[in-house]
Amino acid sequence: MTDNTLSEALKEAYASAPSDVILLHTLELRHPAFVDDNGNPTAIRVVRDNVNHICTLEDTAPLNPGQAVEFTAMAFDLTLPPVEAIPVPEITLSIDNVSTEIIKYLDRAVETQDMIEMTYRPYLTNDLSTPQMDPPITLVITEVTADIFKISATARMMDIGNKQEDYLTHFALKYIGRPWIAGCQGPDSFDCWGFVRYVLLHEFGHDVPPVNINPNNLRDVLHAFKVDLAFQAFIEVPTPRNGDVVLMRQSKNPVHAGLWLDIDGGGVLHCVRDSGVVFQNVRSLNTCGWYLDSCYRVKES
Repeated sequence: MTDNTLSEALKEAYASAPSDVILLHTLELRHPAFVDDNGNPTAIRVVRDNVNHICTLEDTAPLNPGQAVEFTAMAFDLTLPPVEAIPVPEITLSIDNVSTEIIKYLDRAVETQDMIEMTYRPYLTNDLSTPQMDPPITLVITEVTADIFKISATARMMDIGNKQEDYLTHFALKYIGRPWIAGCQGPDSFDCWGFVRYVLLHEFGHDVPPVNINPNNLRDVLHAFKVDLAFQAFIEVPTPRNGDVVLMRQSKNPVHAGLWLDIDGGGVLHCVRDSGVVFQNVRSLNTCGWYLDSCYRVKES
């Protein structure tokens, strides 16, 4: 099912613009490696127009809040998929005629494991004092390629993305977009239980046993989640709290696992086939056909 958050936001922005006023589309790309010559955090900011514009950011902006900043004129396109079957729809971005300075920043970013964050803000030509969408739409770029002529990127709408304080500081961000591969235990790719084990160990300090199953055999999956010895390390709890294991089902029995995190009102960080690592709140999970089945907490030693 298509997540139309961005497309609806675009429609709303267009509807708010008088007929004699132009809607300006802007993008801001942020990454820990983007720093100026003085070592201060900076961002790539572009506007889809033929001239630069000085626009004021919202007071809750993660960088330069409430300040007037320059957006550089540059051609770009955002393309949303018409139909999306994966849990978190992907959006494609292309920016033409990029400068060597932008390429330099991107080269720095790809040398790290941190994701590039992207914020879309629409402005009106007769009012650059505030974006026409507050809060703006924030996405995470999971893939990017660039040459001297063009940047191409894939971005994902993330439930975590519009809670700026949590989003910018939470450990979950570094895992978003890492791929699902059957039998993989990390650190660059995972299956669902391999991801749960890796995060429990590296973020919560709990070393729990593996679940040895064939993920393509539904009978194995169901058996493992019901009787596998790995679950002797846990106690079942009625409601999840931060770091608890959540089993999920699409019909009667659980076939998938993730970790509950107390961010964005609560949700599940999980590694799912076709999408890789994503974070979704309960509403988003239900929209994608996943339902919480049971919750488990690591036993105190």
